[in-house]
Amino acid sequence: MREASRGLLLFFVLLLALSGCGGEKARKEEEGSPLLWSSYEEGLKRARETGRPLMLVFTSPHCRFCHYLEEITLTDSGVVQMLNEHFVSVKVDVSDNWELARKYMVSSFPTVWFLSSEGERIGMVLGYRSPEFFKEVLRYIGSGSYKEMEFEEWVHRRRASR
Repeated sequence: MREASRGLLLFFVLLLALSGCGGEKARKEEEGSPLLWSSYEEGLKRARETGRPLMLVFTSPHCRFCHYLEEITLTDSGVVQMLNEHFVSVKVDVSDNWELARKYMVSSFPTVWFLSSEGERIGMVLGYRSPEFFKEVLRYIGSGSYKEMEFEEWVHRRRASR
């Protein structure tokens, strides 16, 4: 009888432990696919190979607005889809890579730089931005409109044509 009770107890403990496995993954899948990140070197290479623009996100571990950008904007399903399909994404933690932050003159966080597929600087976005604003920036850069006009003019024309 005691052996049966022990076996039953062990079964329930294992069942309880296993019931939590995969829960986080299931939640992530419900929210959409995660953003695909590359290292800086790998990102430059992939951008050249694919012809896609590069997004460099400079963050700092103790930056509240960096966390907002990562947890709100960069998990938005529309933003993630646009980035994964049309951009190469690189996240740079400045505590690990001050040289790269200096190269791009990053002095506040978060800072997001966009580069052409050849590594030429297109422009940057400073601070936290909402998913809606970020999608507009991604459309502007992804469409190549940055070659013809400033962002503000592009937004004005888009709104006027609606």
